[in-house]
Amino acid sequence: MQQRLFGASSEKRKPAVEATPPASARKQRGHGPRAQPQLAVQEVVLPLDEADKVCGLCGGALKEWAGQTEDSQEVRVVERHFVWAHVRRKFVEAERVAPVCAEVLSLIVQMYAIEADLPQPHVLQGEQQAAALAQRLAVRQEKSAPLVAAIREWALAQRSLPGSALRKALEYMLELWSGLTVFLSD
Repeated sequence: MQQRLFGASSEKRKPAVEATPPASARKQRGHGPRAQPQLAVQEVVLPLDEADKVCGLCGGALKEWAGQTEDSQEVRVVERHFVWAHVRRKFVEAERVAPVCAEVLSLIVQMYAIEADLPQPHVLQGEQQAAALAQRLAVRQEKSAPLVAAIREWALAQRSLPGSALRKALEYMLELWSGLTVFLSD
């Protein structure tokens, strides 16, 4: 007679963890071709100075950048944009323990209200698009810029404990600040 070490029921059990399918077999969610038509394409062409032909990080010469050779006098540069909704979410999470976040959340809501009233130039063409872009820039500089300045002043005036939700939200926002303010000159 054979003895079973773990009993008959253990031999019938399935493994607790099943192997996950390879990445190529997993379903794509929310990214890719469906999102592409929704994204506005923007290209900015700037003249390239001699100083710009040197990498600011390592000091090396840029031989090729965005498909252009170093002899080219123009390079396509896309400045990095960040999304205020992500910053807002951090402050919403922090508001549970730091009610002072209500002030910055109010300023962000005001910013979104201004954006909602602006024309959408990506659905227009020609002179209408140019006029809409000019109007959008003027309104952003007149109305949104003071709100953004108030948000920064508020953030710099805050005091919080290291590792607190408020500190994490503040650090997150200030790390992304240059990309968050690109829309003011866009």
